[in-house]
Amino acid sequence: MNGTTNRKGQALPKPDFLGLSEMQITEGIPGRDRSGYGDYDLISSVCGIFRDTIALYYKKTHWKLLKSFPPSEECKQYSPGGQSEVYGDFQCPDGTGAPSKGGACCACTYSQQEEGFFGLGPALVIGKFENTESKRKVCAVTFNLPDHLLQNCTNQLDAACFANAAMNAYRIGTAQLVKKINEVCEQTPLLFFGDTKNGASDYETGFMFSNPYNPEVASNVQPCRQPAPLLSLRDPPSTIGTGQPYTCCKNQFFQFASDRIAASGPSWASVEGYFHPKHLLGGARETGAPIAEPLSVGIEASCPDVEEMDKGLPCCGEYAEHAPVWGFFQLFR
Repeated sequence: MNGTTNRKGQALPKPDFLGLSEMQITEGIPGRDRSGYGDYDLISSVCGIFRDTIALYYKKTHWKLLKSFPPSEECKQYSPGGQSEVYGDFQCPDGTGAPSKGGACCACTYSQQEEGFFGLGPALVIGKFENTESKRKVCAVTFNLPDHLLQNCTNQLDAACFANAAMNAYRIGTAQLVKKINEVCEQTPLLFFGDTKNGASDYETGFMFSNPYNPEVASNVQPCRQPAPLLSLRDPPSTIGTGQPYTCCKNQFFQFASDRIAASGPSWASVEGYFHPKHLLGGARETGAPIAEPLSVGIEASCPDVEEMDKGLPCCGEYAEHAPVWGFFQLFR
């Protein structure tokens, strides 16, 4: 966000959009002890008692916010308080998972029907934006999905274990996420970035949102309108090889390819344009390996004098730290 260069000394562009999740320590977070937000504004939310804070930063010199979820003006700040602290609009009263009185910034990925399944709070933030020069519109979504309840559900491409409560996607815990993306981002090119909790690198992000009522899956039911634009998500190729990089977690030796950045490609659901994925930086090539190119996402992406496994981790190898990833896309119409 301050500007940096890569390992070759080449200047990297300041990101248009940035997602932060599960930030248990707020030291250095823009809007907390760091002075202001600089070139960025943000939308933030929480979910559940655990207070899994999600923040979507956007470059305000390039993008004008048109619509958001949660919609309240109170959510345009970084979530105050700690994990269990109740603080104003940044809480989910009475087990709710959506914005409500006393919890305007409550935004869980799951619906009320799914609430009882999850002990940790998976939150989401959605923003619909207009470019200040071209007037092009895009949608950006950052999130943290819940852990899957069944083993190996995200380790196989055909692992449609069971659907969410709304039956609008394979992935459990996504009912409200899918519904709100449909409402806010209809017919708009989508950037989708967050912690999916996926295991295998060859498990495509878009597969999570295949529709169980699609006739290709269930031939005995009528086809229904596909969620827009999640089904056209495309993963950018990683610079370190095939599949998506392993990013989670320091304490688990990067066993999971969970942190993803994807974008909607050509489809009838994105009539106002689509993204062409160019490449993805960050993460490890395989499980148990160190970050492949620790300086690819910026010269300040690694702490000095750290062990090999901790190179490329901004928090110097904290217990459950994830490897950062940075996606590059080109917008078409």
